[in-house]
Amino acid sequence: MTYPVFSFPLPPVPSSPPEADLALLVRQAAAALAGLALITLQSHYDMAAFRLRGLLQEIERLPTAEWSLGDRDCAVLLWRLRVFDGLCDTHFLTGLPNLQAWAQHMLTQDSAADLRAPLAAARFLAQQRALGGLLTNPQRDVLWQAL
Repeated sequence: MTYPVFSFPLPPVPSSPPEADLALLVRQAAAALAGLALITLQSHYDMAAFRLRGLLQEIERLPTAEWSLGDRDCAVLLWRLRVFDGLCDTHFLTGLPNLQAWAQHMLTQDSAADLRAPLAAARFLAQQRALGGLLTNPQRDVLWQAL
């Protein structure tokens, strides 16, 4: 299945959380977030953000017993979401208490030590800003209101 907003295919999401595979949902959310960083049109940004938010809600609904604290992909995704929420005012994790708690706990693990480095967030955000997408554009809200 390919979405016109993205330039890459996304595997279909299972219809109910018990059938959902955490690793698949995390990969899909990471791909959606990566695609979101490249989008320059507001209408495409809104659709992609909606898609990402839906994937995060699917992960939120999974039983916490299925969440692996050692999963590097999950740690990186949650760290990136926290960086965007904190520095770009995106609110991706707002209203998702399980993911917020999981992110906090995962980032204390040894496998995430590099993500806690003092300049890690600044370097990551600089890379994202270089892409020129709306995600890191401080004028994103102003652009949306103009529509």
